[in-house]
Amino acid sequence: MSANIVIVILFIISFSSILFPQRNKSIHQTEHELYSKKDFSFTIDSSISINPISLHKKTQLSKTVFGYYPYWEYSKNAHKNFNYNLLTHIGMFDFKASENGSLSNPSGWPWTSFMNEAHSKGVKLIMVIVNFNKAEIHN
Repeated sequence: MSANIVIVILFIISFSSILFPQRNKSIHQTEHELYSKKDFSFTIDSSISINPISLHKKTQLSKTVFGYYPYWEYSKNAHKNFNYNLLTHIGMFDFKASENGSLSNPSGWPWTSFMNEAHSKGVKLIMVIVNFNKAEIHN
């Protein structure tokens, strides 16, 4: 093979992801679409306040350990089985961002019991903000 042909082949391979982008959905989008079609019933006690994080809690962890908590697991009270001592942060999925920047809460919000439990253990909570619509993201 001539050097020019090899260069052309390498160029096509290198830029194929740009020339022919994949249309696959992320696992987060796939799960979001699956569970957004389901109806979750929650009993929300809005009289309970959210406690601040307990900064005096010492962790034995030497690295950041990030957990992921989607709203459909909240409906099953999955947070009651968390090993908070093995986590430093938990991402709360999903707060939806509109194209104008406003946010909507995940199903069953506020997750007061979970937030208070995590905060009492010194675990930081992170909002996972999503928008899977390309046009809205662009705007």
